[in-house]
Amino acid sequence: MKFVKTRRLVICALLLAITLILGLSPIGYINIGIVEITLLHIPTIIAAILFGVKGGILFGFFFGVTSLIRAFMVPTPFSIALLGTETGITWYNIFLIFAIIFVPRILVGIFSALTFGGLQKAFNRPAVSAGAAGLVGSLTNTVFFLGFTYIFAAQILAEAFGTTASGVATMLFTATGLLNGGIEAFVALIVCAALSAVLLRIIASITRAANSQDRVN
Repeated sequence: MKFVKTRRLVICALLLAITLILGLSPIGYINIGIVEITLLHIPTIIAAILFGVKGGILFGFFFGVTSLIRAFMVPTPFSIALLGTETGITWYNIFLIFAIIFVPRILVGIFSALTFGGLQKAFNRPAVSAGAAGLVGSLTNTVFFLGFTYIFAAQILAEAFGTTASGVATMLFTATGLLNGGIEAFVALIVCAALSAVLLRIIASITRAANSQDRVN
């Protein structure tokens, strides 16, 4: 069993390293014309598939940490307004950090784990369940991030961009929400279905080998 735990820790460390690399470098962001998609949610979804709700929550938190660090490292008009780095960080900016940056990411891990667990229990099709979890996890990130941004920060963004709340809604829910979010969901579905199926087989084979060794001993 120590062997199994060690291998699980190795996989966790690998996923954490991937999260940090994607979050703190340009690798995690793909820009093609007006399309800007992120891959940052994929390690969180895979962790949720492999390790359940607790793993999803933990990696969702790490996802949020890397997003927050990047917001300070690579400031944009959006992050500057959200964080209040030009006007001074207030308690409301701290609330926005929690509600917009951390909560959606943690929900990604929770919903992905529940989706995979429920579908696996019902159908026992790992690749299909993992793909569905990738789709749900990606859409969770898009819907809650954009939704909470509009609910809690529409007025702040409207003032920062010299527009109205309606203009902010258009900005968030057209190109960002529909186009980028749709592409991200499709990529997450394919990648999570492929990678998770392989990793699940590896973990299952390791567990079987360890159980066989325990019976021999």
